Amino acid sequence: PYTTLFRSVYETALTAMRCLESETIARYVTPPHTWRVPPTPGTRIVELDPWRFLVGYRTDHTGRPSPHDTLYAITEEAAKAAAPVVAVVVEKLLETASAAANAQGGRVNPPLRAVLDEAANICPLKRLPRYYSYYGSKSIQVLTFLQSEAQGTRLWGEAGMKELSDAATV
Repeated sequence: PYTTLFRSVYETALTAMRCLESETIARYVTPPHTWRVPPTPGTRIVELDPWRFLVGYRTDHTGRPSPHDTLYAITEEAAKAAAPVVAVVVEKLLETASAAANAQGGRVNPPLRAVLDEAANICPLKRLPRYYSYYGSKSIQVLTFLQSEAQGTRLWGEAGMKELSDAATV
């Protein structure tokens, strides 16, 4: 049984990391000093720091927080290998936003809107139904777009899709 469990964990990790075989995808998630081919001279590379992205805002002349930047995590549907990378980035941002909300008295300020278009294909967050209403209570608005209810059911199962649907404004 232990060998079977280890093999299952290994195979799952191997499948999740397979996308890093693509040089283009690997560059999205690895520090520049590890790249085989450096960027062109003069190119400034900025790594994403989720906390700074969500909390490191400036204030306007009245002291109110200025809007944050926008992050677009885009991939082609045909590039399914990128979906795990997009999902990890989005999940990390949502977790960080939740921690920021806790640090700011329970709600993130300014509010965060995560628009997950083609969520089942491009951003398959397995735990999304469990946290859907929880995020809303922290000023983290998650908008999930699916091609059909059946597509969501394939990803989250019937119970997960019902949980997400019940917590969402449909």
